[in-house]
Formats: sequence, C-alpha cells, structure tokens
Amino acid sequence: MQRVSQISTILYLLAGVAHILSIVFSSEIGIWITKPMLMIFLTSYLVTATKHTVFKQWMLLSLVFAWIGDVSFLFTDAMPALFILGLGMFLLSHLYYTYGMSRYPNLKNGLLLRSPIWIIPILIYDLVFLYTLWGSLTDYELPVLIYTTSVVMTGWSAMNMQGRTDNTSANLMVIGALLLIATNSIVALNQFVGDKFHIPQPSLWIMLTYITGQFLMIRGAVRANEQIEEE
Repeated sequence: MQRVSQISTILYLLAGVAHILSIVFSSEIGIWITKPMLMIFLTSYLVTATKHTVFKQWMLLSLVFAWIGDVSFLFTDAMPALFILGLGMFLLSHLYYTYGMSRYPNLKNGLLLRSPIWIIPILIYDLVFLYTLWGSLTDYELPVLIYTTSVVMTGWSAMNMQGRTDNTSANLMVIGALLLIATNSIVALNQFVGDKFHIPQPSLWIMLTYITGQFLMIRGAVRANEQIEEE
C-alpha cells in the first residue's frame, strides 16, 4: 500500500502541474482531462497512505465532495446554475473537513480552545471580505454568507489541531486551510466584483492555491492520522 500511496502522490503532483500548464497555455482539453483527476489521485493517496480511523473517514468524504465540485465547475460556462451546485458541494467538503478535525482526539487541547484570541485574525479577514463583496451579491447574500462561514470554520478547525498532533502535521493543515481560504476568496472576488478588483489570470491563482492547499491539508491529515492509537 505504501508503494501505491507514493505513486498516487506523484500522479497528483503531475496532474497538478499539467493542469496549471493547461491554464497557462489555454488548453481547454487539458483542463477538462486533468481537473477531475486531481481529487481522484489525492483520495487514492489518503486511502493507501494510512490506517482507517473516524478522522480519516471524514477527510475522505471531504475529498469526494470536492471532486463533485470540481466537475460541476467545469460545466458552469454552459450551465451557470451549476455554479450554485459546485458551491454546495464545496460547502459540504468544508463541513466534512471541519467535522473530521473535531473528531480528532484531544479536542480540548487545541489552540483555539486554550487561547480563543486566535479566532480573531481569520474572523477579521472574513468580515472585511464580506464587506467588500456585500453590495455586489444581489441574490447570493445568504449562500455566500453560509459558504464563507464554512470556509472560515475549516481554517479555525485546522488551527485547533495545534496542540493535538505534532507541529509539522498541524502546520501543514493550517497552511493548507489558509490556501483554501485564499482559493475561495479569489473565486468570489472574480465572480462578484471582478469589474472592481481585476485579478490577472484568476483561474491560474485559483488552481495554484487549491491544488497546493488540498495537498497540504491531506498530507498533514495523513501524518496526524498515524498518531491516533488503534481504535
């Protein structure tokens, strides 16, 4: 299984590079081929790299819904309504990340429960971000509010891994979660206020942060999972 996990990691990284190059060179067929592969290879890595636990189970479900979201977003140009479907799938993905991390042992030893002041930086960012978007959301205020809350909860949950697992695992998950917050920020800015905040090559930055963020989250989760005693 270790061999399979190594191959899955290599395939994920190769698919990520191929996807980024497809964006840079405007290869639509390359984007369509590589994007669905990303979460498949990352899921394969998570499945084969570590033992089964409840924590791992919820991490896997997060990747499944992320894959559905990825595929949904491929069709949004032809069917704009699929943007909401994709948003819903990523909402579930973040909720599963959050719930999975809450099921990791020693919840009360986490950084945020010991020092709640660490909630403030991400909260301030979220409030400023929503303020920036609010006037341009029209009928999307509630969905965006719910969705951004789920993303922020992923960030808080990753921060709360500090003190419950080793520093490397926790740091990987925190950096991964922050990159996913950046991904969703770029998506929202481009979607709702792109005329005011022009982002050059938004797809490139979205996928760079997304591919890296997801990998770091799962890499950290695999390391953390190995530290859970056999159930």
